[in-house]
Amino acid sequence: MTKRRREVARGLVFDARDRLLLIRWREPDGKRVFWEPPGGERKKGESFEAALRREIAEETGVADIEIGRCLRELDRRFVWAGREFDCVERYFWCRLAGRGRVAQQLEAVEQIGFVEARWLSRAFLETVPDELEPPELLDMLGLAGGNPSAR
Repeated sequence: MTKRRREVARGLVFDARDRLLLIRWREPDGKRVFWEPPGGERKKGESFEAALRREIAEETGVADIEIGRCLRELDRRFVWAGREFDCVERYFWCRLAGRGRVAQQLEAVEQIGFVEARWLSRAFLETVPDELEPPELLDMLGLAGGNPSAR
């Protein structure tokens, strides 16, 4: 298995109705389905904020966001499509700033398990049968509150 260290930026992106944008993934073996905030690896020389804007646009098509403060930094390790990842992930509070949309551009490794990207209410998240990633996601929502004053 290939293992490499990655620096990742993820966004807790809220819309005007305080719904959270999450991506639903199905692991390639089909055994596990989970929801996760959009985001991805920071490229060399790229800021976390620039990486976050690029990744959210690529994964969801949402192109117009305001990025607020970093809510949490987590170390995460996982296996996806036979590759082991060791990540430092920064989670940022974000707000949808407009209706800017671009074409979704998933990488091949993402296309394997992408199910959907959706705006979800906090009530739905508290009862969703699928797993939430990271496991600390609901705690982070308590920090963010879906509220502009949380920036």
